[in-house]
Amino acid sequence: MENIDQNEDDERIKRLEYEHLHKIETLKRSQVPYESFKDELRSK
Repeated sequence: MENIDQNEDDERIKRLEYEHLHKIETLKRSQVPYESFKDELRSK
């Protein structure tokens, strides 16, 4: 029984880590247009 709980915890942890990484990637991607926009403003 304890082993099953451990496996469920591992699955949950992996899922959380994956979601966290995915959020970070999404944030980075969404910041790229802003960064280039900022550069354009600075050059004017």
